[in-house]
Order: sequence, then C-alpha cells, then structure tokens
Amino acid sequence: MKEFIEKCFKSISSLKFIIIVNITKAKKEQYNKHLGSHERTISYNEKLEYLNNADNVFICHVFKEFDRELDKSICSDVIHPSAHGNFFNSFKNI
Repeated sequence: MKEFIEKCFKSISSLKFIIIVNITKAKKEQYNKHLGSHERTISYNEKLEYLNNADNVFICHVFKEFDRELDKSICSDVIHPSAHGNFFNSFKNI
C-alpha cells in the first residue's frame, strides 16, 4: 500500500492528498456467518494506521463511526452502509 501511495504522488502531479477509508463495521450476525472476519477486519484496519502518519495521507475511520450508531449506519443486509452510514459523514474525524 505504501508503494502504491508513493507511485500515486509521483505519477499524478496535481494530487494533493490521499484519503484511505478503512473497512466498516458489520453487524454481529454477519461476522457469525464468516468466522474470523471480525478479527481480520480489525487487523486490516490496524495495519492501515501506519499510513496515517505519512505526509498528506489521511485515514477515514468509518469502523469507529459505524460502531457508534451501527443500527442507523447499516442497511438491512447488515453489511452495506445506509444513507445515514454513508462514509462522507465520517470525514469530520479525519
């Protein structure tokens, strides 16, 4: 990921910054269908954090945002964002 970001900044002269959106939180019933998926999500999101200190790279912490209001943030399929959970609402915490 770090190499990809470096290539983006080198290749796109007008690029000012990059926003990385981490994986959202799903409902428990979805995690129960796919054993270990919650742990893998946490692990992946934690791995992204090392990029948060890079120049002009920001992490949008949608997992944390969804965790605050999960019932409102998730559609009835218990996976995808609802209108309320749309990740644009989470940019306030970048």
